Amino acid sequence: IGKSKATLDKSVESVEAYQAALELPHKIKDGEPLGDRSVAFPIFSGLFVALKMGTIADDENCSYEKRLVQRFIDEARAHGDPVFYARALSMQAEMRARLQDFEGAIETQRELSS
Repeated sequence: IGKSKATLDKSVESVEAYQAALELPHKIKDGEPLGDRSVAFPIFSGLFVALKMGTIADDENCSYEKRLVQRFIDEARAHGDPVFYARALSMQAEMRARLQDFEGAIETQRELSS
């Protein structure tokens, strides 16, 4: 639904749909581990696009983006697929470099390289 709304140029509705979808597994599987974590990865992608386009307002410390990146990393690590984990770490490295946390970006790059 989030992607469809974005395609129809309904960006606010798209973000609402993505955010609701990201919380859905926690409401359905309260206390149980999510079976296939990869279902969340397109949701993260949609929210990152919305963030970059300015549809999601963030504070000056980019708190929302930092939480989103960390959650993506945690989900990708738990999923166990190195492709998703590398993508999540790449997003973290880009964010850290953009926020001028160069040591953090280098640290993430080292983790990507290992």
